[in-house]
Amino acid sequence: MKDIIRNYSLNFGYQIIVLLIPFISIPYLSRVLGPNNLGVESFTTSLTSIFISIVNAGTIIYSTRQVAALKSKKELLVTEVYNIVLFRFLLGLISIIIFISIILHSKYLNIFLVQLVFLIASTFLDCTWYFIGKENFKLVVLRNLVIKIVGLLLILQFVKNQNDLINYVWINAITVLIPNISLLIPLFKEIGKPKRVYFSFRRLTELIGDIYPFFIMGIITQVYMNIDKIIVERNNLIYELGVYSQFIKSYSVFLAPITAVGTILMPRITTLIADKKEDSNKIIFFSSNFIFILCIPISLGLLSISNEFVSLFYGKEFSEYLLLFQLGIILIFTGSLSNIVVQQVIYPNKLEKIYNFALTISSIFRIIIIIAFINIVGIYGPLIAYIMSEFALMSISIYKTKKYIDIFKIIINFNNLKIVIAGIIMFFIINLLHQNLMSLKIIIGAVVYIFMLYILKENLSAKITNHVTTFLKR
Repeated sequence: MKDIIRNYSLNFGYQIIVLLIPFISIPYLSRVLGPNNLGVESFTTSLTSIFISIVNAGTIIYSTRQVAALKSKKELLVTEVYNIVLFRFLLGLISIIIFISIILHSKYLNIFLVQLVFLIASTFLDCTWYFIGKENFKLVVLRNLVIKIVGLLLILQFVKNQNDLINYVWINAITVLIPNISLLIPLFKEIGKPKRVYFSFRRLTELIGDIYPFFIMGIITQVYMNIDKIIVERNNLIYELGVYSQFIKSYSVFLAPITAVGTILMPRITTLIADKKEDSNKIIFFSSNFIFILCIPISLGLLSISNEFVSLFYGKEFSEYLLLFQLGIILIFTGSLSNIVVQQVIYPNKLEKIYNFALTISSIFRIIIIIAFINIVGIYGPLIAYIMSEFALMSISIYKTKKYIDIFKIIINFNNLKIVIAGIIMFFIINLLHQNLMSLKIIIGAVVYIFMLYILKENLSAKITNHVTTFLKR
């Protein structure tokens, strides 16, 4: 448990910095590039992400899990890593060939050619899966931190007006390319130089079968996550796409501390399950409790300050889409549920087939809703589809995994009800304050929420209070 807390503290510290950086970059880019340029960037990145997924989504989760399971067996680990690297290289070649054939006649060809660099950097050169599997989060966190800080500085220096979209796309590509190359040095230092004996055609063919569920799941995931932006662009709603994509990025920023939980715990839960230990269920209960404590105040707090936040954070051009932003806050809640179900139950227990089925149904459902509603309610159609498909995805996943662990009991329980009550009380008190006092609302909201958790004797809060009290009495 101490290792988990240490790793989470490191990752959480990083996430706090990551949380702060977009509070500079998103408002800056919203004003400097404007919704139209951001719409183009969102569309080209979404299409590129689907091709990145041909390599990454098929191997990242599987590779992380394999490294976590074999990290105490050096010879097996080295052989497995090199076969995975070769397999990813072959998938990368296929991905790049298809990508180039598709973008050749695009009106955004110059942007796509830069995105090609991003594609190569994110596939051929990405080895973060190895270090995450070994729970070497310090190296990964430092690397990601450098990417974020350098990326921000480059944006502020080289993106000055609406003609600098190409500069922004280049910055995104370079800040992935260089750090990924730098991580190859410690990778080869640990596993040594490649030898012919490491590579096995038989193992490569076995990897196809082993990775196939992840591959399908990855492709479906990327289609699920990006199809809305592609359909919106095809309906010539580029301006609205710019607004929509910035809102979606913001929700991801607020989900960052919650996402850190899944990133840290997935390798540990995999290891415990591989060793047939019972502690994995305790960790899932602990993490879900912590996720709820973060999720509820973030969602309700953001909703209560949304009017001031949208105008201040994005600029006046985005203010007319306030309702869109408020509706999308639901995605923070669904993203939190997804972290519990997918990262801590499905992946560690090797239940990819269940997730593939749920994701396929939800993707089809999402596409149907987007097509049905986009011409009626415009950009609200994709968001409604996103929310409904997220609930469909979680419902199917929870139902299909109930014989492994009752996720419903983890989510719906008396302790989580205390958290919700504390959040609702915080929400109403914040809304009693004057609209133009956003900073004061945040401070008062945090104080009220923490105080209500203490009054209601919420489990995790009570434990923390007891530890602090014991420490102070020493």
